[in-house]
Amino acid sequence: MQFTRSSLLGLALFAVSAGPSFAGEASVLGQPLSAIEKHKGPLGLRPTTTEKRLALARKLMEAMHVSDLARKTLPEIRTLMKRALMSQGADQAKADNIIAWYFVQNEAGQLAFFVDREASVYADLFSEEDLVKMYAFYKSSTGQRMLAKNSEISNLNSVIFRDWGETMILRMVLSYQQEKTRKSPAAAP
Repeated sequence: MQFTRSSLLGLALFAVSAGPSFAGEASVLGQPLSAIEKHKGPLGLRPTTTEKRLALARKLMEAMHVSDLARKTLPEIRTLMKRALMSQGADQAKADNIIAWYFVQNEAGQLAFFVDREASVYADLFSEEDLVKMYAFYKSSTGQRMLAKNSEISNLNSVIFRDWGETMILRMVLSYQQEKTRKSPAAAP
């Protein structure tokens, strides 16, 4: 399982919206924090309708080591959170204090929140049968090997994406230069 920049930002923004406030009405993505419902978080997710599916999804999250993966992303979350706080007018000391409150004093609570939200998404998107099959896969030796190589897979995907992007940029620049050359008047002798 990979955490995208947007899911990390979502967690950081929820932490900002649910925690201690500072002077003035802060906003996230142009929306006042007071308008964001705490039980939904900034992603607007609704609770799952089936408790059994939610329980299965929580077991799946354990099998996928979601807590461990989230814990590894905390440095990036802290950086995103600090930027968000400072963009709202918090000075560096205030931002550091708020971040310390969330991720030093309340790390377990924040990780549990993240795992529950992730489980809720899976419970909403997959049937009980699908969740049972995914759980069986992640508990299998193949699933465990895949999880063990998740960082390597993620790093390789980043390299592939970067190389693809650089190639596309080069092609676009060359195409633009050729078009510009064709349209420019011939140089006078």
